[in-house]
Amino acid sequence: MDWTAIKGVVDELITEKLSGLQEAFHAQTIYLEDLINKLEASKKAEKRTGSAGKVRPKPNVEDHSSPDNPKRPKTAQVSLGKEVLTEEVKKEKEEEAKKKAEFKAQKDLEIKKHQDEIKKKKQEELEKKKEQEEKKREAKEKAKEEENKKKEEAKKKKVEEEAKKKEEFKAKQAQEAEKKRKELEEKNKQIEEKKKKKEEEKKKSGEEEKKEPKKKEDKKEEKKKVSPTKKKEVTKKAEEEKKEEPVAEIKIDRPSYSTLAEVQEALKQLTENGSEIPDPPPFTLLSKSKEALKVINIIEEELFYLTQLAPVDTILIFRLFFQLAGQSLPESNEEAWAQCQTYLADIRNKDAHDGKTLSEMIEEKASTFDFSFENIEKCEQLARGHHGKLNPNYHKDSSPLAGCMAFIVRDGLEYAGIAKSEGPSKLYGYLLYKQTKLTESA
Repeated sequence: MDWTAIKGVVDELITEKLSGLQEAFHAQTIYLEDLINKLEASKKAEKRTGSAGKVRPKPNVEDHSSPDNPKRPKTAQVSLGKEVLTEEVKKEKEEEAKKKAEFKAQKDLEIKKHQDEIKKKKQEELEKKKEQEEKKREAKEKAKEEENKKKEEAKKKKVEEEAKKKEEFKAKQAQEAEKKRKELEEKNKQIEEKKKKKEEEKKKSGEEEKKEPKKKEDKKEEKKKVSPTKKKEVTKKAEEEKKEEPVAEIKIDRPSYSTLAEVQEALKQLTENGSEIPDPPPFTLLSKSKEALKVINIIEEELFYLTQLAPVDTILIFRLFFQLAGQSLPESNEEAWAQCQTYLADIRNKDAHDGKTLSEMIEEKASTFDFSFENIEKCEQLARGHHGKLNPNYHKDSSPLAGCMAFIVRDGLEYAGIAKSEGPSKLYGYLLYKQTKLTESA
């Protein structure tokens, strides 16, 4: 309750008390005035009639009953005087009563007027308060509308800015893809020119060999005459060179699960012992993969291929990584690697990810791998014919980045049942899914 309401209540109580006191005072005043009037009337009556209440002594007792007697008392005259006196007193009383009535009416009028003024004032204050509250409410609503309008404008601006950024990013990607395409074309052109030049040089050297057959024969003879020690040195050198070459693709005996017979044979092998195959526990990276991720934090920037097209095998590993996460990269290697470059550039920016390291960001994405049977099938199609490239040693000399990422991809594919694994996998469920699908399509 505010001060205005309290003041109104207090004024009302005061008015009620004051009205009661005034009425009591008025009644007492009338009562006193009535007593005074009675006393005054009594005194006047005594003056006119003499000593009221006293019996005069009669010195001589005479018979005054005779009407002819001159000493007979004038009772008619006294009675008339009393009647006149009574009329005057009555008239005075009536006038006094009238005055009192008028006074009371005036007092009542004043009290009523005062009460009306208080009520009017109270009503005005209530109306004023109501008006102020209405103004406050309107101001609040207006402020809320303005705030909502500002929020809408800010939201709209943010959406426009995001759309603009996306457009700029797309344009930038297109430019980079175009630039890479041109660079690749230029590189291919240079390779073609080198090949052409080599062929010309070879052709030229062939012609020279034809012209100088004798020199060639001499060289052959010299080769034949090489000492056994020298032969051993040459053989040793060749073996060392062979060791330094990249590891060849490791072939793994793995069915493609593309036919119903393959699927049924695989199911038969899994259920030979007759025991029920339980669902595997949730997917987690193995300790070796986590160690490999630590290495990725110290790889040099140029080995991330952020400004050039990565080798085909590296792109394949990243295709499998993104597909395991439920994202299919474009068929074009240039477009696919452009998306990978965007991802790598983003996760290398610690400030944008609360200081998280590169390995933490990759592990976080690995935790979102999609092991639905539909996605496992897509991963199987991508990995078909490339199982040897899942071995991290395959990329040891060609791409350290692909070597580290191969650990994560291999863990995911082993859990999915696509790559061979001794640990728990989703192979049994996937084979049942494939059997149903192939049976329905047959």
